[in-house]
Amino acid sequence: MLFRSLSALDDMNNTVYLGLLTGNIEQGARIKLSPFDINKYFPFGSFGSDAFYRNELPAIAVKRAKELYGIDFKGKNIVIIGDTVFDVECGRQYNAKTIAVVRRPEKLQEVKKSNPDYFCTGFQDTETMIKAIVL
Repeated sequence: MLFRSLSALDDMNNTVYLGLLTGNIEQGARIKLSPFDINKYFPFGSFGSDAFYRNELPAIAVKRAKELYGIDFKGKNIVIIGDTVFDVECGRQYNAKTIAVVRRPEKLQEVKKSNPDYFCTGFQDTETMIKAIVL
C-alpha cells in the first residue's frame, strides 16, 4: 500500500515533491529504506544528524527542497507524515499539514490526542492518503 502511494505521488510531477524527515541519521535512514527500494522517492530530506532537535528538521528540509527545486515551500504546502506525537508537534510548530499514520494499537490514543490534521491506521487507502496530502 505504501509503495502504491509513493508511486502515485511520484507520478504527480511538479505538483508533489517528496522528501524524507527523520530523527535517524541519514545513513541509517537510507539503509532502512534500501531493502524496499524506496530511497529513489526521496531525493532530499533532513535527518537526526542535521540537528539535535526534531523541530529544527523541517527548516532544513525546506531549505534543501528550495535548493533542489527553486520553490519556497511554506505552511500547509509542507506535509509531515509520522507515527508519533513528536512528528505531529514537529509539523505543527512549522505550520505544516500533519498526517499521523499509527499502526501500533498502544500508540493510537496518544497520537490522536496530539490532534494531527489527518489520522489513519495505515496506508491501505491510497486515494484517501493522496487527497489528504494534496488538498
